[in-house]
Amino acid sequence: MKLQGRKPSGVREELLVLPRPEGDFAFKFRAVMEDYPEPPPEPVRKNIKGAIVQDRNDPEFTVLLDAWGTRKTHWHFLKSISATDGLEWETIDMTKPETWSNWEKELKDDGFNDAEVNMIFRTYQKVNFLSEDMLEEARKRFLAQPEITQVDSLSGISALPTT
Repeated sequence: MKLQGRKPSGVREELLVLPRPEGDFAFKFRAVMEDYPEPPPEPVRKNIKGAIVQDRNDPEFTVLLDAWGTRKTHWHFLKSISATDGLEWETIDMTKPETWSNWEKELKDDGFNDAEVNMIFRTYQKVNFLSEDMLEEARKRFLAQPEITQVDSLSGISALPTT
């Protein structure tokens, strides 16, 4: 794919370097391009007046869905931070989902404080998700280009001049 003659440069990456007395710790994050392998749970099906409907408000289903979402988030975080050269977890085994939630405790047990752990997680989010602030910055850069001549007031889509 090309857009205006440019091709995306590849998967987004971000480097976070945390200063520590014993030496800086560098974490590299790469956007996760693969889908989470575990399918979400299916809602409970109920027969209501002869029609089979999914009950997404069933308490058992919501508990299962929350647990699935939590596992997915931990898996996604661990896949993203796995771009860090030499990173070895002591309590996490990617073949055992029950260990995936250990990453935060392991970081804290190794001396990273709440601010550092939060910065690590925010860097993961920055690489894997778009925020409104990021989109606004990109819009400003785009609209500041001299070759951008007009903005459609209804759609907000900029148009390049035609020749």
